[in-house]
Amino acid sequence: MQSSSQKFLFDLSPIEIANRLQSVVMNALSERKAQNLPVVYKNSLCTDRNQFIHEYPDGRKFLIRQNRNTSEEKVIRQL
Repeated sequence: MQSSSQKFLFDLSPIEIANRLQSVVMNALSERKAQNLPVVYKNSLCTDRNQFIHEYPDGRKFLIRQNRNTSEEKVIRQL
């Protein structure tokens, strides 16, 4: 049962959603940093569907290609 102080996600304004999600994202990023795991994202350097940026907590960044069949990753270049 939902308490009177809680709202369903769809009842929140965009600002309320952003505020709630910010703490979740910050916790996830802290956990990844503690485990020395990269943040993975795409940007304009990713010209193929299977290319990604891996950014590590120490600042290293790599453009990688991931094999769609085996999930094997190959570094294309360090950024």
